[in-house]
Amino acid sequence: NIAADPEAAACVFRSGIEIVMCGLDVTNQAILTPDYLATLPELNRTGKMLHALFSHYRSGSMQSGLRMHDLCAIAWLVRPDLFTLKPCFVAVET
Repeated sequence: NIAADPEAAACVFRSGIEIVMCGLDVTNQAILTPDYLATLPELNRTGKMLHALFSHYRSGSMQSGLRMHDLCAIAWLVRPDLFTLKPCFVAVET
């Protein structure tokens, strides 16, 4: 989270290592809607567990859906073919 520690983020981006970043422009589109959440228990045991977890975790904000920021990064690790990468320059103001 760049906003939480901009100095650390600036160090990482200046380091020269290869970085794959999934920005808010992407993750704000990955939404677990209330309608989809309602289907999870019918899928299997994992679906039941996820339904219980997400319902408890964010019960107050389910009307607009849950944004799955962290799961986008995991999805790229598991299925990079789902994403299109482009080189970008990133600078962090500190």
